[in-house]
Amino acid sequence: MTIRDALSALAPWLPDDLNGLDEISKTVTVPRSTIIFPTDKRVTHVALLMEGVVRSSYITAQGTEITYCFAFPGDCIAPYSAVLTGRTSMEMLTSIGRCTLTFLPLDELLRRGETSMSWMRFFRIMAERQYCELERHIMMLQKETAADRYQELFDRRPEAIQTIPQKYLASYLGITPRHLSRIRARKK
Repeated sequence: MTIRDALSALAPWLPDDLNGLDEISKTVTVPRSTIIFPTDKRVTHVALLMEGVVRSSYITAQGTEITYCFAFPGDCIAPYSAVLTGRTSMEMLTSIGRCTLTFLPLDELLRRGETSMSWMRFFRIMAERQYCELERHIMMLQKETAADRYQELFDRRPEAIQTIPQKYLASYLGITPRHLSRIRARKK
């Protein structure tokens, strides 16, 4: 997948809007458990996830790590609230397995957003996706049973069930790994 392919799948573009991205981007492959965006640094880049799975998590006041979001190939990732505020992030993004990411400098993308309707639209679409995903996850945790949450994730992303470690799936679903094991046993 190229940068142009990844961005074209996320938003519509005019022919010249994506020119020059190859020159300012950097593609890297990272091993599993690599912190891609840490909590103690300002966001200077966004990344297109070309291959692999990334999880977003935070640490509670009690020291528990909570996974609340997963990203898959084709997703544009960054701690979005930190992008908007310019502050350090409260969340960290970590590779679950080996991942290939293409990093684009945030300042250049924001500069393009000041003059290009397509880039403005891209940022709006990213904000809308972040909001909708967060709302869906909150509603899921509040309205559905654990078994229904598991089934919804399985229906939406069957590959996630196979590749994401049980402790991260359980955290995302708001249950213990033991409870997840019971749900999986009943599904077989």
